[in-house]
Amino acid sequence: MYEKITLRRLGQLASFIGALEAREGLGTLVRSLSISCLVPRGFCEMRESDVTKIFALCPRLSQFGFSPANDPLAYCQKRDPPRLIPPTSQSLASLEFSQHVDYRIILAALAQVGQKLQSLSLYLLYRSIVIGHSPLSFDSLQDLFLHVTTGSEISSKWSMPRLQRVSLVKEEGERTLPASPSRYFFNARGAIPYIQRLLDSCPALEHLSMDALIYNVELRHPTVTSVDYFCWFDTDPPPDFGWIHKGFPALQDLRILEQSMFRLRDIPDSLPGETEFMRPWEDDYVASRADGGPDSHWITALSVGENLDGKDDRDYDPEADDGSSEDGSDADPDSDALSCMTVEEDGDEEQEEETASLDPDDPYKIFRRPSQFGY
Repeated sequence: MYEKITLRRLGQLASFIGALEAREGLGTLVRSLSISCLVPRGFCEMRESDVTKIFALCPRLSQFGFSPANDPLAYCQKRDPPRLIPPTSQSLASLEFSQHVDYRIILAALAQVGQKLQSLSLYLLYRSIVIGHSPLSFDSLQDLFLHVTTGSEISSKWSMPRLQRVSLVKEEGERTLPASPSRYFFNARGAIPYIQRLLDSCPALEHLSMDALIYNVELRHPTVTSVDYFCWFDTDPPPDFGWIHKGFPALQDLRILEQSMFRLRDIPDSLPGETEFMRPWEDDYVASRADGGPDSHWITALSVGENLDGKDDRDYDPEADDGSSEDGSDADPDSDALSCMTVEEDGDEEQEEETASLDPDDPYKIFRRPSQFGY
């Protein structure tokens, strides 16, 4: 039960440290740690000290996520950005930070563990935080999940020779900043410069995810074989995806997913089996204009059931082994049911939704078409 730990309250840090110190060798069982809690003003130093102790007590920690929440009582006060002692563990293979973690604070940590990192998720919110910093080498990095704004600058000093998957999330930064003008501007220019620079710096890139704000622009890459595109289906005129095929000549698979699925992080890279997905237009002429091509799949619905203990989708580990141990400190062994993907084969038929239990030997089974389950 200690292999994957999720802490959602500040007080749980001290309790977790107490448990690790009370039982010698317990920390060697911990592989994944996610901290997502409110840190009240004045408690940053205590939090930093606790995290440092946890790293010292968990020598085999390979995955670390840190998503502190803002203090609502300090909204109108001057606040320093939340700080975190840079992790120095040599076993870390995956790091994930929220927008409340300043890139400049974790820069030293990235330089220390960058050689062994395989997965990285972070925010680049401002242009000035990247320019002028020392080069960073991510020799083993395969999966990059990057949040950017219109003012972000992707550093040309990043080296990522083995990068295979990249997901870009565009953040506007302010709720009052409309997205439409920037979309029209980028469409008129025909390119999104900072995204193209990132693509140019990833010579081995194979998989790319984009949302509807990136539409009909001249992005190019010679080795991308798979693209996930998240958009709203009910548009007039319907979307045209010829620009994707034009910019990625090696493209073999285009998955067109509903926009509300964009925040799901555990969608598998490929859906097994031959599957015909529904096009959301009944008119053949309209459908032909909106068709993404012979290798495109329309994924129209994905329903993930909520557990009673409030565990979110990120607590489920799709790489789970044989299922002999519990999933983490928040795991509920009696709650393992998820709703399977539902696909509408005929526009005149209603969608059917069934419930299936997770198979420890094949956790991605829930994403397959219903016929795979035998009904």
